[in-house]
Amino acid sequence: MENRGISFSKYGAPLSRRSILGGACVLSAMAFTEQASGVRLCATTNGFSFVVTDNRFSPSIDFGQRLSSGGSERLEVTKGLTKLWSERLAPHWRAPTGAVAGLTSWAVWEGLSEQSYGQFRRARIIGTHEFDLATNASSHDLTIESRTDAILADPQLRGAKWPLAIARHAVSCVNEPRDNDQTCRVGAPMLESRETLRLISWIIV
Repeated sequence: MENRGISFSKYGAPLSRRSILGGACVLSAMAFTEQASGVRLCATTNGFSFVVTDNRFSPSIDFGQRLSSGGSERLEVTKGLTKLWSERLAPHWRAPTGAVAGLTSWAVWEGLSEQSYGQFRRARIIGTHEFDLATNASSHDLTIESRTDAILADPQLRGAKWPLAIARHAVSCVNEPRDNDQTCRVGAPMLESRETLRLISWIIV
């Protein structure tokens, strides 16, 4: 095969065909181990191995797409919460691997957070969000502290693209200690109606 100017070497010495094939076998074995165990081995740029979404709600989809663009794998709750937990999150949490984020209903948050405590993980709500399905108006109760308060100045938080701002807030929170957490409301409280939906943004580390 023509080399085309590409030099394959290991510690300055040319790699043999056997070395290259051996390396491929190792990578294949790692991929198999990840798939079989449910543990995510690959790194992400945002600190989250998984992002949990609910495709019945467009904000949850937007939130998931924002984090998956940084390498997080999307896990969809409508495919079965028990299956999601037993096949992906439980094996993942038994290993010292990355965090998990979500923008979901309270019921999903409650179920996954309770299960995570049994795996000695720390679960926290970073926001409660209400929005009107008809008008896209929204309000947010955010958990912040001095090192994560940039969310308050994010212009997208006050518009239809608020899930993208919340995704950035999640990234800023994932590696920060919880010092002097405060709750801050952005937007007027929503009137309860058939068009009002409430979602919870959360992280589990």
